[in-house]
Amino acid sequence: LKSISDGFAKFSNYALEGCIGALDGLALRIRCPAARDGVADPGNYFCRKGFHALNIQAMVDSKKKFLFCSPCHVGSANDARAWAETSLAHKLDAMEDILTEHNLWIAGDSAYPLRSFMMTPYPKSRFQSDEDNFNFWHSNTRIRVECAFGELIMRWGLFWKKLQFPLRKIFPIVVSAMKLHNFLVDERDDDVERDDREYWADMYPSFSEMARYELDPAVLETGNKPDHTRPTSEYKERRARGVEVRDWLRNELRDRGMVRQERSAIHRNEYGHVYTI
Repeated sequence: LKSISDGFAKFSNYALEGCIGALDGLALRIRCPAARDGVADPGNYFCRKGFHALNIQAMVDSKKKFLFCSPCHVGSANDARAWAETSLAHKLDAMEDILTEHNLWIAGDSAYPLRSFMMTPYPKSRFQSDEDNFNFWHSNTRIRVECAFGELIMRWGLFWKKLQFPLRKIFPIVVSAMKLHNFLVDERDDDVERDDREYWADMYPSFSEMARYELDPAVLETGNKPDHTRPTSEYKERRARGVEVRDWLRNELRDRGMVRQERSAIHRNEYGHVYTI
């Protein structure tokens, strides 16, 4: 875990330490599930983007290698609900005290609930305030998962259009694609003569191919909004612990003089996928 944390910390000159993963959800476009898939209500798979989908929860490290994937959630589920359904979420809930003791946490966007081990951005932060500076460096950490999604899509043409497979086959397809992605990331690390800019330049022919065949990428950000269900007393208590940890990290950045950078290395291609150079 320390090696993963150090990988993320280098992006902030080791001022923002303790991150052990960047978490986000994808909407994977699929055909309308049928009765033969064992689905009683296909409407549960219709996402807010306007198509049938699976909500895939995934977490990556600083090198954009996938550490965790849960590909089996209905498209109508928001990220908070889909994450709560995963085995990893249950394990981390049980380990909350240990993770807090060692200052270990996951970076998620505002769709996820704030916890002592789940850091989310400050809402409505004032520009160049301490909270805004935290949001910038937090985003600079979390953006790695969006970059990984973009590379996954561009690399495998299978995801360039709606998947027509039965649900039981889609799950292993997604996991296999991510494992192959991880293998190629390791191979890229071994190629010392190529930097990230050259690597991404080789991906751009995929963009033009997609445009030529008028294909829309099948994997999109879920675009979920925060879950506004009525909070329980346990939810409030856990959120309060999360606020304490987030404020501590904010103060660490402030004390180290880490402020929002004027120019960012984060970019988006014409399909909205994120990459860094």
